[in-house]
Amino acid sequence: MSTMNLMGERSKTLIVAVFDSANRAGRIAEDLRKRLEPWQVSVVQPNDPELARKIEPEQRGIFRTMKGAHLKLGVGGLMLGLLVGFALYASGAPAFASTPVMTVVAGGLFGAFAGLLLAGLLGMRPDHDVVTAKVAEAAKSDQWTVVTHPTNEEQASSIRSALKEAGGEVMRSL
Repeated sequence: MSTMNLMGERSKTLIVAVFDSANRAGRIAEDLRKRLEPWQVSVVQPNDPELARKIEPEQRGIFRTMKGAHLKLGVGGLMLGLLVGFALYASGAPAFASTPVMTVVAGGLFGAFAGLLLAGLLGMRPDHDVVTAKVAEAAKSDQWTVVTHPTNEEQASSIRSALKEAGGEVMRSL
């Protein structure tokens, strides 16, 4: 299973650049908006009340990611766990051969739990935490942050280059 099929969001990556000047942040944001969709670029200003929405604009996409990931990884983990249970039974080891049903059920349950835990980790987006913290810190420090949401690696590379060229302090999630 690829993560592409598990993700319900258009953009999986977050690239930001912190600037000391509203003019510099505004200019690079306008330049990027000419090349990208309007929803992909926003500017977080100091003490911005819409900071959370600008960082994660796809709340429904996050829900779809959580739902799809839990369903697919939970079922996938269950199937893998059942296979492990059958393999343990087939190994002929006395502990597993004497309780075949419990061996298979336990394998399935452990597999399902592992899949669900992995789905939860995927849905929490820990790769965004460091970037999100940086944006919040910049907003508290009277700095402006250009927040971008590229949809592919080509866009990500182009955005990163443009933000570096503009002199911003650039950070990227996975």
